Order: sequence, then C-alpha cells, then structure tokens
Amino acid sequence: MLTELLKSKALNGWNLFWLITAPISLAVFWRMSQVDLASAQGVSSMIQFSVRCAIPWLFLTFAASSLQAVLPGTFSRWLLRNRKFIGLCFAAAMGWQLTFILWLVGVHTDYYVNDVYVLSDVVEGTV
Repeated sequence: MLTELLKSKALNGWNLFWLITAPISLAVFWRMSQVDLASAQGVSSMIQFSVRCAIPWLFLTFAASSLQAVLPGTFSRWLLRNRKFIGLCFAAAMGWQLTFILWLVGVHTDYYVNDVYVLSDVVEGTV
C-alpha cells in the first residue's frame, strides 16, 4: 500500500513541490495576519518563522542518499527520487525569508543597521 501511495502522481515531481509549497505559503500568509508587520520585531519574527518552515526540507534533501544507504526501502527510494523537488521546496520557503529580510532592510532600515547588522560584530567575527 505504501509503495502504491509513493508512486502516485500527486506525491512525485512538480505535484509534490506544489503539495508542499502551497501549505507553506498559506502558513506564512496566516502568520502574517497574526503579526504586527509595521514593527521591526514583527518582521523579524516572520524571518524566523519562514526559516522554521524551510529547515525540515533541507534536512530531508541532505539525508536522502544517506537514508537510502542506511535504511534501503520504499520511503528512502522515494525520497531519493524526489530529492530535487524537496530541495526546491526548501528554496521556495527560503524565498519567504528573503522577502522578509528585504522588507526589514527597506522599511525598518534603522533597526536593521543598529540592532541586526552591527558592523563591529562582523569585524570582530572576521578577525
């Protein structure tokens, strides 16, 4: 039964991408409605939220070949076969992060320059 399910057209290729990306985007829109985006802290929380939505897909993408080697089976073969699309799901979710970073830099520039991107921290970290 699992084999048949994982071979279905809805759970493979671009259909899988849209099946994952659409709920992520809906969750981002829902969260945006709950947060005060007029404040820098609200936009920062959206950056964090978008990263939390993206990271599981990065883990799955990187783990696909290792899982196939360690636990060969139906799920690991499916994961390996769809690794590219799962990676694209990660990229789409990180696109939300980029949107909110640009929002923070463009709308709340003072907060970004003074509280988020502190040049002295960058210099100290480099040295």
